[in-house]
Amino acid sequence: MAIMFKIDDLQVGMCLGEDIMSGMHTLMSKGRELTADDIGYLKKKFPDLSVQIDDGTNNDPEELEELSPEVAQQIEQNFKRVVEKAGSFVKHGKTIDEKRLQEIEDAISEMLKFIKENPMTMNLLEQSSGWHEYLRDHGLSVFYYTTMLGFALQDHFNEINSDDDQKCVTNGLRPVATAALFHDIGMVPIQHLYDKSGKPDDKEWSSIKAHPAVAMDILPEEIGEEVRNAIQHHHENYDGSGYPYGISGDDINIFSRILRITDAFAAATTATAYRKKKSQIQVLFEMINGEFRNCYDPGLLKVFANILQPLPVGAKLRLNTGQWAVVVQQNPKNPFNPMLLIAFDYNNVMLPKGQMEKPFYLSDRNDIEIVAFGKKALPFMKDFKCHAPFKSADEALEKTCAALFEAV
Repeated sequence: MAIMFKIDDLQVGMCLGEDIMSGMHTLMSKGRELTADDIGYLKKKFPDLSVQIDDGTNNDPEELEELSPEVAQQIEQNFKRVVEKAGSFVKHGKTIDEKRLQEIEDAISEMLKFIKENPMTMNLLEQSSGWHEYLRDHGLSVFYYTTMLGFALQDHFNEINSDDDQKCVTNGLRPVATAALFHDIGMVPIQHLYDKSGKPDDKEWSSIKAHPAVAMDILPEEIGEEVRNAIQHHHENYDGSGYPYGISGDDINIFSRILRITDAFAAATTATAYRKKKSQIQVLFEMINGEFRNCYDPGLLKVFANILQPLPVGAKLRLNTGQWAVVVQQNPKNPFNPMLLIAFDYNNVMLPKGQMEKPFYLSDRNDIEIVAFGKKALPFMKDFKCHAPFKSADEALEKTCAALFEAV
């Protein structure tokens, strides 16, 4: 995974993720481990340069959330800028003046720029104090996934429009990014429930369901209607089964539909006092194929799934037969129904080319199931269904993009 670093942030031992060129000449090659002399030379010759540093992570699900200490430190520093500006506001739920609000928005814009330049960074969250751990980490996690989804929608929008119509929406995404950071501010008065062992009782659950409305009393008017509306409706479901108003489909504003997906994903991949966290692969599988799949805007969910790529090309998967297959092609209709090639035998030895069968989609073989990805067992894949969850997503996605960018 490559991360962009400023020259002043480079440290000895970092590994270059791309060649550093001067005209037609290669000064330092990709893969080079930087020395103190290298860094000193770069600072002197290219003081304003940004370079890619290879973090060394791979697509093994056991290692997806691992970052080198140097990269982790850089990401922490960037999140810290957002937390320092916004943390006390979230902690106390106090009104802020126009100057303070502008500082928060500027910090968010800076973070948006960093994420845009480093689209593969993971949501490593700053461990700030004085704010309940789940609320703090969850808010920043939703912030990260929301901005990544927003940028992916921008890319899709630009793909279907001419070059003259292409738009850069970094600032246009600021309202939904702001809403993502503060979407659970209505939970602050009842944050003690996160420490409770056991599930909430009926009274407590009613209080939880009221938190979008409570947020409206906490948020200052200066924060803007787009942000307030996004927070107020972020628990409405696409099929009308959500709360607090039970509205559905396009009646839910676009920012809220984005938050519904990113909030659900971040929550399910985070442990609470009464619930264990699930793996990212399992959560995405359940969102796409499970009983609650109709809760989410299908177009947005399709884009979100493509960002995460749960079974990427090249992934080595253990099958129920004892053989091993490799993902050779993604399936845009369902990322959990990829095209596979059985390439390794029961002893995990590569098959001779002449003994390999033709590639096939998982749904085409009733006798084949995916058992594990690397060392990660995937027992939920036994419930794989052959339906196409994104069959109606394309039309919904065009409307979604138009709604998101029409005012940008």
